[in-house]
Amino acid sequence: SGGGEGDGATAAAWGAAPAALALAAGCARVAVLLLSPFHRLDGPLGGRLHVAFELAALPPLLGLARGAVGRRVRSLFPFVTVLAAVGCLSWRHRLALADESPSLDALFTAAELLETAAAAAYLARTLAWLGGPKAAASSLLHVLLPLQQGLTMYYWMVAFQDDPSLVGAGSPLSLLKISSSSQVALYLAAAALHLAHCMEEEHVSV
Repeated sequence: SGGGEGDGATAAAWGAAPAALALAAGCARVAVLLLSPFHRLDGPLGGRLHVAFELAALPPLLGLARGAVGRRVRSLFPFVTVLAAVGCLSWRHRLALADESPSLDALFTAAELLETAAAAAYLARTLAWLGGPKAAASSLLHVLLPLQQGLTMYYWMVAFQDDPSLVGAGSPLSLLKISSSSQVALYLAAAALHLAHCMEEEHVSV
């Protein structure tokens, strides 16, 4: 059916590997939000509503992430490598929001870095899927992702000032700003590639 084809194209455009990294980021973020009230957003979209939104995103990501890791042990290597690199970088560059819990602050940074890894994997997946079937839902995904991450980028740009008391180690604020900006750039690049390919196909068909 048309709906099934659209869902399949959307899942293929998103890809299991980007979804697995986004799932890891979501799990890290949910863990931090549940264990530390200091990392929750303020305002009408903060508190329990923020946690509820993050929890609601996990099941769809879990469904999309199936197949990201094959049965062979070597297929785990790229994923484990990314997790190790993110863990090391997060520990060296973390905020000081949680009371005497640097591991939670590091996990908070890790969630953002995993989102950047997911964005990079999404761009790679878009390049690999340029010749695949297209669907309206897939095109919508290319529009929504940079908008969503743009809100995150805006948050990091304006929410925190350069206050030494907020720093637990390294330069976490600079890293988080660079990370969120990179996500927007990567998703915009993927959207541009998708749009260019769609326009090329339309021109050829005419």
